[in-house]
Amino acid sequence: MEQKDSSELDKMTEKELSGLFKHSAHLQERLDFIKYAVVVSKTRLNQGQLVKLWKIVITDNSYLEKDHKIFYTWLSQLSKQITDKESELMDSDELRMFFREVCSDDKSYMNYEKLSREGYECVLGFFLRSNKESRRLI
Repeated sequence: MEQKDSSELDKMTEKELSGLFKHSAHLQERLDFIKYAVVVSKTRLNQGQLVKLWKIVITDNSYLEKDHKIFYTWLSQLSKQITDKESELMDSDELRMFFREVCSDDKSYMNYEKLSREGYECVLGFFLRSNKESRRLI
């Protein structure tokens, strides 16, 4: 099978999976629905659920850069909401455990050599908020 670059795969995915809405719009809607469902149902996300989402969007579909951007942006917004106040979405300790797991040296979760700007900003934002909350930043 011939190897295609990621931008070509992104274009193919948008074209081949588009119906009424593009693939990226479906992903964004599903992530937004997850956040909505958690708030409405009064349940909370946990580390394991975020790891599953990470594996589906980032690890298993490592060639879809547009999906990565959407997920990193969603995760950045989610982590900001969780660390800014007591959140109905997820316990801040669960979020810290999630980031420790995916940001570890284990390349099955994160390949820093291919990390996009959105991925970097997501990890950096979490790192800064987490350390500020723990009073480790001046």
